[in-house]
Amino acid sequence: MSTPKNTATCIFNFPTDTWMRTPARRSKEREKIVMRKVFLYCFLTMGVITAHAFDPIVYDFTKRNIVKPFPHSVAASLTWGEEGYRMNKTADQAMFSAYFYLQAPADAKAMKYAFTYRNSPGVIPQLNLSFNKKGGGNGSNGMTKTSFPSSTEWVTREVLITIPAGTDAIQCVHSAMEDAYELAFKSVTVTYLSDVFDIAPAPNGFSAKLPPSQWQGVPELPGFYLCVTAEPASEQTSLKLTWDNDALYVGFMASIKSREVLQAKVKDSKPDAAIFSDDCLELFLHAPARNLAWQFAVNANASRFDAEVKQDVPGDPWRVKSAWNGDWDVMNFLEENRWEATFTIPWKTLGFDGVPQTAIGFNAGRENKSGQENSQWNAYDGNFHAVEKYASLDFSNGKIERTRRVDSVSYLIDRPNAQYEALLSHEPGNFRTGTWGAALLDIFPEKIRQLYSDEEVLEWQDNLMAARGDAGMLGGPPLPWANSRLKGGWAKMRELRQKYGTRFPYVLFNSAVSRNAIKAGAKYYYGETGVDPACEGYRQYVLNSLENLKTKYYYPDYLEHVGLVFGIDEPTNNVSNIFSRTRNQNLSAALDEVDAEIKATTGFGKFGLHDHFAEPTPDSEFARIAFWRWWNGNFAVFCREVRAKVKEVFPGVDFKSIDRNTVSGVCSVDVALLGPHSDWISCDPYPTSTSNKYGLSRALYHPGFSAKMLRDLATGSKLCVTPQNFIYHGGRPKPAEMREWASQCIKVGAQMLYWYIEDSETLMNMWDGNLEALAINKQLKTMPKVKVPEKTVSAVLHSDYDRWGLQDNVLHPAYSLYTLLGEQTKAWFDFISPTGIITKLDDLRRYKVLYVPRMKFTDPATTAELMEFLNRGGTLVSFDPDFLSFNIDGSAVPERAALLGTELLPRTLQMPTLQYGDQTLPVYKIAHLPGSYAGKFQACDFKEVPAGSRILATYSDDGRPAVIERSYGKGRVIISAVQPFGNSDVALKHTGWVDFIRELCRAAGEETDLPIWDFVLKKMPEHRVNLNLKVKW
Repeated sequence: MSTPKNTATCIFNFPTDTWMRTPARRSKEREKIVMRKVFLYCFLTMGVITAHAFDPIVYDFTKRNIVKPFPHSVAASLTWGEEGYRMNKTADQAMFSAYFYLQAPADAKAMKYAFTYRNSPGVIPQLNLSFNKKGGGNGSNGMTKTSFPSSTEWVTREVLITIPAGTDAIQCVHSAMEDAYELAFKSVTVTYLSDVFDIAPAPNGFSAKLPPSQWQGVPELPGFYLCVTAEPASEQTSLKLTWDNDALYVGFMASIKSREVLQAKVKDSKPDAAIFSDDCLELFLHAPARNLAWQFAVNANASRFDAEVKQDVPGDPWRVKSAWNGDWDVMNFLEENRWEATFTIPWKTLGFDGVPQTAIGFNAGRENKSGQENSQWNAYDGNFHAVEKYASLDFSNGKIERTRRVDSVSYLIDRPNAQYEALLSHEPGNFRTGTWGAALLDIFPEKIRQLYSDEEVLEWQDNLMAARGDAGMLGGPPLPWANSRLKGGWAKMRELRQKYGTRFPYVLFNSAVSRNAIKAGAKYYYGETGVDPACEGYRQYVLNSLENLKTKYYYPDYLEHVGLVFGIDEPTNNVSNIFSRTRNQNLSAALDEVDAEIKATTGFGKFGLHDHFAEPTPDSEFARIAFWRWWNGNFAVFCREVRAKVKEVFPGVDFKSIDRNTVSGVCSVDVALLGPHSDWISCDPYPTSTSNKYGLSRALYHPGFSAKMLRDLATGSKLCVTPQNFIYHGGRPKPAEMREWASQCIKVGAQMLYWYIEDSETLMNMWDGNLEALAINKQLKTMPKVKVPEKTVSAVLHSDYDRWGLQDNVLHPAYSLYTLLGEQTKAWFDFISPTGIITKLDDLRRYKVLYVPRMKFTDPATTAELMEFLNRGGTLVSFDPDFLSFNIDGSAVPERAALLGTELLPRTLQMPTLQYGDQTLPVYKIAHLPGSYAGKFQACDFKEVPAGSRILATYSDDGRPAVIERSYGKGRVIISAVQPFGNSDVALKHTGWVDFIRELCRAAGEETDLPIWDFVLKKMPEHRVNLNLKVKW
């Protein structure tokens, strides 16, 4: 085990009343409330103690008179004797306390705190802890509290406490709220815990047939934490772990109130027993190199479950695949107040030849039904299947390191000038809302469903649907399932339509559709359901299904109830697998046809099918561009023809073509092609996923960025956004954050919010989020249209060519410009694209200034439009040193030399800043982008400064020109020799770049400080939704 030195020293220099003065800004009223509380501070004066980090430190109050009273005027009420201390508080005493400090070891992450006490009847002893930074006051590093059960007899109770990073000292406060009481205490035992533990192979004589508590020489791994909050579980579990050449052995030691409270109804010896309605112990392992995880579980009757845990597509949630069955063993050992279990997992079951030579992921979980809590060994807030958060189990180094949540990330934006009423027009808003999560009781675990009678299930459904109807939402679940899942079927749906006007979405995609399309002849697919939605076979199957619907007896019911038709969700998810010769060898003949077709259409006779999983070649960038141009052209046909059929089958009903995958970054759909064929188009930005993959800075404005880019590029369609309302990548959205995300989308033009709720666990652990989404939807039902600006002279040119060729799904430069122009300078602008320019959806004559975040690749038609833009007097601002390097056919772009007037020569950068007048402009290394620039600065020098140029910014390290401005035609071009926005950290705070952008806006006549960027959906009590649901968990 890790053994940091524990030096507990005497602390006398804290004023006895500091706890009342921290935080320093407590109001007088708060102080009065605090003064009514009765505290006991135990102050232990200690000599220097050197102890093993995990050795208990016992403070025996029967032998040492070390507790000090506060205030001194009531010192007589604290007595000390052979049984330790006794507090006798009388009703006339306004305050009675003593204080107790601990010195925290530097790497202590938690502590077990055992308190031996007794109290007068009915008194609940409480423990308040203030964590102090070095030199800081009480609570300067946070506070927490817990309580102990009331006991009139001497008893010892232990609690687990998380210690925030950076804690130097801990103030322990025991309290009770009664006006008069007696509290006696004999001792406190503190055991500090690290998150790094030593582990070792099984010792001689080891037997997995013994209870884990009897495994001699195998160290304990203590501490279980709540999945929802990462706070210590109320009923604790400890582990032991060891191994040999054949297997891994994991022992559980779970404290239970009694054997009688264990829920153990399932007695099934078959694999994959339905045990999750019972108390369960669960083991999770992960092989990172194979992107594969496993789950093993047992109930108290030794009924078992196992599964593989996989991602369908990298970045997707990890999902349980129970079809897998492994060879493993588990033994239970039950006592009155303890449930022990030993899991024996042979290495061969996991596909290892022996003990893994590289670290694997590890987690252990407990479903505690009587305690109504799920807990796990790792200390992150998220579910058991947040595989990327698992502990690191390293056999070669003999270490296991627990994953612990850092301080909660906040996605809230400080908006001191928040705007709402002033930005509402007198026109109706006509907003639409809905949710993917039906929240009917049939999706909840069996353990929950069993708590409800049939009458209560119906009452739940009716109250839920009434609340959603009152909020003006589309109904859910969607068709084709709504009539079978709603109790009452079509009659219930008709009742909802008549009472609330509720209509239901109809989704054209599901696994059955994909499976049947493949059977019907769809040529391009992967596995059983991974079909390409752009292929002719899939398109024809969907069209035929819509046509056949007209022949069904229930077609009139569909006509009555369908309010929106949804084409397909995240259409590119399976494309890389489908069109990979490496991954999809069964389709080799079909892929040969694709290769020839791409060369003949979009590959200029030389660039064919790109394999995403093969080693890159010198032509890979151009092959990727050729592929995605081919694929997007085919997918546009799908949207055009399916929309036409929808209009025929469902007259007057809108068609939402896609939900663009913006979960973390931005997918490869060329949405400019889809705008003319979509009534609605959607995206699904989830900030906690973006933060997990690309950092907080890229996540803060991810909803607004994704929404505005989609709305601007998909000209002609209305914007729908699927905001996050579920726990994802360990992130649990708070209601205020959900409101911020919705506000970001509404202010850039979203007219529909269709919230995503993943499963019952989200509903159970984020019920406040469900209520917030309902409140926002109810608010939008009657909210007038927002005054979103309609005119601008500024545009940001987003290059899909670079998105495809460079595999840039994060778009740090484009996001940075969205942040700078919009959120920080508060100017309006449009996103445009080469496709929009070529198809005349985007007209450069509308703009005076054009910002180019990244554009290495172009086509002759787009380049000609850019040159004409300059010749008319426009200003072009390029932040890409590779600007216009290549045409998409692989040829060089002659106009580059004319625009630059010189050459750019690569250089190293010693200081990551530029000088712009008296302002310093930060420069950020290239992040999350494969290729030669990854992790480096993309910086160049001008070989020479062209005559007549003006130097706008210089490198801070050597003063050489970094950004120049020169005339071209009637316009001007501003060229940056460095890519400043390699990551998105410009979003974290205002920098000199705001002044740089503001000056460009001033020169172009673009208004800044527009109030639209401060728009926030104001929370008002009249929008609160009272669900009146009986929540029994």
